[in-house]
Amino acid sequence: MSEQLSGSAHHTPVWHKRRSTALGFLPVSRIGIFLAILLVTATALAATYLVARESLLQRVNEQANAVVEQEMERFVEFSETAVDPRTSNSFGSSTRLLDVYLSTRIPGPDEAVVGIVDRRLIQMNRGDSARRLEPDSPLLATIEGSPDAAGIIHPESPEAAPVYWGKVHLSSPEDPRPAAFVVLHHTDNDMVGLDQTLELLRTAGTMVLGVAALPALILALLLGWRRPWRPQQSDVDKPETRAGDEDPNAIYRATLVHTNRRMQAPLRHLGNVAHNQPALAEPVQQLRQASDSLAVLSKMMQPGASGEQLRVDSGELTWQLVQRIRQDNEQEIRLVSTATGQQISANPEQLRLALNAVAHSFPRPSRQGSGQVEFGTAFRSGEGERIMSLWLRYHDEGQSSDHPEVEYPPMLQSVAEQHGGRVWSESTPQLGVLVGLDIPVAP
Repeated sequence: MSEQLSGSAHHTPVWHKRRSTALGFLPVSRIGIFLAILLVTATALAATYLVARESLLQRVNEQANAVVEQEMERFVEFSETAVDPRTSNSFGSSTRLLDVYLSTRIPGPDEAVVGIVDRRLIQMNRGDSARRLEPDSPLLATIEGSPDAAGIIHPESPEAAPVYWGKVHLSSPEDPRPAAFVVLHHTDNDMVGLDQTLELLRTAGTMVLGVAALPALILALLLGWRRPWRPQQSDVDKPETRAGDEDPNAIYRATLVHTNRRMQAPLRHLGNVAHNQPALAEPVQQLRQASDSLAVLSKMMQPGASGEQLRVDSGELTWQLVQRIRQDNEQEIRLVSTATGQQISANPEQLRLALNAVAHSFPRPSRQGSGQVEFGTAFRSGEGERIMSLWLRYHDEGQSSDHPEVEYPPMLQSVAEQHGGRVWSESTPQLGVLVGLDIPVAP
């Protein structure tokens, strides 16, 4: 197993002088790491925002057109089937038809239905002065002068919302005067709701950007004191670390946990909004996957249920993150896959299952706080395949036997079977127990 464990070994640090920038200890060569993480995250968030905005605008447009079209169809059906209540016969004039129909209609809060007979405006007083039209209204003049049967009026003021309208021309042998039925739908309330939704998306996006920017800057500063060693027999390049500093894992973990908690309230609200607006379902799901990935990554770096510390090197995670950004554009699995240095499967759910199994299903020492636990990854190749090993080594000081018993966690065994791998173990007196999971990965 020496070859398997070589990928997680730590080496004596080598110090040398580097060129620095205005950021203090951040070397020039590490600016690219910070900017790459920030640029990729910002680009993804901007694309998600633009897609959501276009989807919401399209939804407003479709709803407004549907309202206008439905009202026009209702009027046409009434004119063809209804009879004059006074005579019990068909309507003899356009004016009488409009009077009867408008008296039976109660338009919605964003609608206005009127009739025009020989440039004379006919409308019922429903008490909603905000949607009433005046005879000299510019909207009415535009609609009356248009040869089209429907259209959209864009006000000159950039703050005003578009007005959707439809028109049905009327003609009667007994009443030759030009007449028309007109319906208008105002979208100002729809646009207010759209702006509120986009504001929530911008807030959530800013928080996600902060999640990526702050840890990236911290880790880039920490990496400024490290020199990455050259690839030897390991498949993954890893930076060297130095002892004596404040634990960088604690800084990284605290930042992830804090920012992820702040994301939950906007995500819950957006999830409720998405139930009524299907166009938001995909952007909200992407934000949830990013939040889940951060939660899994922070969980891998925190103390386990028995109080032991899972030793994950933050410098190694950052180095692998840069490698994944260069070759992998799948945002929903990028942060999770860097925890192992290699994507197990293109299915994010299978990947999360494997990581959770490794982080939480290994055997625990018999006494809380009495044992030492190490967690790591390694790769080996041979006979046309590439194997990734996820391993955990622990030594329980409370053990009375030189040959401790090893139990395979059922969940770990099921993950191995699902991915075509195997679970193995070794026990060595005075050194403890080594339990591992081997999974074939793409070469």
